[in-house]
Amino acid sequence: MLVFFAFRKRKGLRGGLETAVCMAMVSTVFLCLAVAGCKKRSAPEAGPSAQLPGVITNRMADAAYRAALAQNRREQMRQAGTRGEVVEKMKLLVEQARARLPAGADDAAVKAELAKDAAWRELEAKNQTMVEGIGKTLAEGREIVRQRILAENRDVKAVAEGKARAVAPPQGK
Repeated sequence: MLVFFAFRKRKGLRGGLETAVCMAMVSTVFLCLAVAGCKKRSAPEAGPSAQLPGVITNRMADAAYRAALAQNRREQMRQAGTRGEVVEKMKLLVEQARARLPAGADDAAVKAELAKDAAWRELEAKNQTMVEGIGKTLAEGREIVRQRILAENRDVKAVAEGKARAVAPPQGK
């Protein structure tokens, strides 16, 4: 503080008293600011927070969400495996049709030859049904994720507003 008041160099008793009074006032101001900033904050009441609903604010910590995703993934894998078998049969029929046609036949001729085959039409319809089923399963998976993200956002907002409390998810798989 001496540096603060060094610009006012006065000699004599009056100058010294003025400097001492100014230093005392500045010190008092700093002391008041320090005391005002160090107030003890009251602890939040435990009663109302215990009554608030508990929400999981991290969707990957939600076991039900992870189980739904795993179930959807298993269904997609099952459908893809079944469709893979149908595609292999279709490839085999295409090779057989190419073998029946003369060398150098174009794709249009192969498609015309396959259109006559009842097994091809059956496999093509089955493949189309499976593709639609896989698309439906993918859409369901996207909807599961979308709904959980929306719920997570609602839960985070409720916690921030004090309408809910965040809880730790149950441990375990």
